[in-house]
Formats: sequence, structure tokens, C-alpha cells
Amino acid sequence: RAEVILELLEEAQEKVILSRSSTGTVREYTLRLRVRFKLRTRDGFDLIPSAELLQEREISFNETAALSKESEEQLLFRDMRSDLVQQMIRRLAAARLP
Repeated sequence: RAEVILELLEEAQEKVILSRSSTGTVREYTLRLRVRFKLRTRDGFDLIPSAELLQEREISFNETAALSKESEEQLLFRDMRSDLVQQMIRRLAAARLP
């Protein structure tokens, strides 16, 4: 049996309009990746109570390069996910059993 249990409570990707041109077309987006997790013992004691980590990146947008921008967006989300995993690992390493 495991001594501790990591629970991934939520993972959400968001794409929010950051700016528009004078004609109303989108020029920039903010990409967000949000993760909520907690770490507990098998007896239910919280070592890390529900915690939220957030990464944000800005990306310009151009309709003529929509396919390449979609690829760039996916790369940014992958990069953000990697950063969040590293942050989680650091927090897990700092957690102490009671």
C-alpha cells in the first residue's frame, strides 16, 4: 500500500482574448493552464491541502497563419504542463510525513 496519495483534482486549459484590432479581429490570446491537486496519507491526513498552480502564456494570432498558430498553441500548452509538473514535484519533495 502507498504511504501517500496524490490526487489530481482539476486540470483546465483556457484561451482568453487578450486584444482585438480596430476592426474587431482577435490579435492576441492568453493561454492558461490551471491544475489543482492535493497530497494525503492513506489515513486521510492532508500533507498538501488542495493547491492550485497556474501557468499563462500570451500568443499573437493571425488568421492567415491559423494552422501554424494552432501548432504553436499546442507547444505552449505542452511547455506549461511541463512547468507545472516540475512545480508539483518540488512541492511533493518538500512535503513531510507526520
